[in-house]
Amino acid sequence: MSYIFILGIFFCLLNRRDAIRCFECQYVPFPRDCTKVIECGVDEYCFTEQLVTTGGNVVFNTGCLNNTRCSPSGTSLIGKRSKNQSPSGIKTCMECCKNDFCNKIGCGTSEIPLTQRGPYCFNCDVAVDPKACNDVTICGKNELCMLYSLLQYDGFPQTIYKGQCVTQQVCDVVSKALSSRKCAPMCCKTDLCNDHCGISSNITTTSKMLTTHTTRTKHPAVDMSTQSIFTTQGTIDPTTIPTNNAYFHCDTHGPYIHLQNANTHLCVHMVLKHATWNDARHACKQEGGDLVVLDTYEKAVLMRNKIAESQHLGFWIGARDFNQNDHFLWINQHPVDDSLADWGHNQPNHIHKGIDQDCVYMPKHTDYTWHDTDCEKDHFDYICEKQ
Repeated sequence: MSYIFILGIFFCLLNRRDAIRCFECQYVPFPRDCTKVIECGVDEYCFTEQLVTTGGNVVFNTGCLNNTRCSPSGTSLIGKRSKNQSPSGIKTCMECCKNDFCNKIGCGTSEIPLTQRGPYCFNCDVAVDPKACNDVTICGKNELCMLYSLLQYDGFPQTIYKGQCVTQQVCDVVSKALSSRKCAPMCCKTDLCNDHCGISSNITTTSKMLTTHTTRTKHPAVDMSTQSIFTTQGTIDPTTIPTNNAYFHCDTHGPYIHLQNANTHLCVHMVLKHATWNDARHACKQEGGDLVVLDTYEKAVLMRNKIAESQHLGFWIGARDFNQNDHFLWINQHPVDDSLADWGHNQPNHIHKGIDQDCVYMPKHTDYTWHDTDCEKDHFDYICEKQ
């Protein structure tokens, strides 16, 4: 009996990994107005449906749909129209798509550019898993998405996860205060990016961080939305937070720029010129660098947040399956640690239509999370790095 139970859990986890997440709402003015997400079944795609109501209003339904109802082959139905009458109105469009949250737009609609708004963020107080939050909010233009974990006591200790919109100042403070947690806080500014843990770090803080003594309770509070949670009096001065970037130098007189936050840094050149992976690496070496190495999740998020501003098709990075054995290495020959990597949904898949996919890039269509692809057939922009 225990064997069957364990086997059942295994198949549940396997199905969860293969499932996609979609927006799910009814009768919203635009798909982008939906603030609920749902995890689909393994045989389901995201859909967007446009209706004209009996009152003459155009509204949209979104959610999950069995792939056999999208088309005989299960592919997207772009612009497919129907005049079927339903109790709620006339269906004028139905589209399906196969990537996480892809039905945020559909049936000819568009979204407000990220430069004109804050990011879509998961917004939950007591999620039991980083990816279990189903509520979404649109943050203010100067806010970030944040995820962190807390230990809650309700008869027994339980780890819960909180996602919310925060300012950069609050992000810096909370990240420092909780950086040693197994699920360390992380902040990001691309849509729906706060469903991952950060990276635990053992960075020593100074006494200047707290202007008065810290409150320590046996049962930590769940609400951590303000700075006052850390002190009984006074405030936290984020300018006193030490950084491991203090002795790092990046020569920014040329094309390179210095990216940094409280815990990591990068000196990079974003080259907006399409090339194969090999040609991109050769070009980076010609200017004294190499393709960028994003060997921590913090570096990955830092880089993703920056290139999201460009809205370019995709960027090569310095990871490759050099030995064609389905194990990716960085250009320094260190293995890519999947627990720290920023892989997109169902990535890496190593092979597509019989062709090996041995090189890694960050594509726009998945908010610049990592995908593997053909090294020579595909051409993308690339990111060079100087150490």
